[in-house]
Amino acid sequence: MARPRTKTTSKTLTLTHSLLENAETVAGYLGVSFPEYVRNLIINDTRRFIEKIPTLDEETIISLGRALKEVKQKKGKLLQSKEDIEELLNESFKD
Repeated sequence: MARPRTKTTSKTLTLTHSLLENAETVAGYLGVSFPEYVRNLIINDTRRFIEKIPTLDEETIISLGRALKEVKQKKGKLLQSKEDIEELLNESFKD
C-alpha cells in the first residue's frame, strides 16, 4: 500500500553567510542535509511548545458535547458572564 504524500511548502530563508556556514557545518557533522537539519530544528522546537498546550481527554470531550447539546435543546443554560455564574451558584446553594 502506497503512503499518502504529505503536502509541502517552500519558504525562502535569509541568513548571514557565517550563520549559513555554521548551520551547514553542523548539518554535515550530523550527517544530514541542510534542509533536513532545519526541518529537524523546527520539529524539535515546535514539539516543546505544542507539548505544553493543554488537551482534553475523551471523557471531557464527550461531557462538553452533551452539555452543548443540552444548551441547544434549551435543557441547559449557557453561562456567558460572571453574573450568570454567580446566579447559578446562588441557586445551587440555596437553603
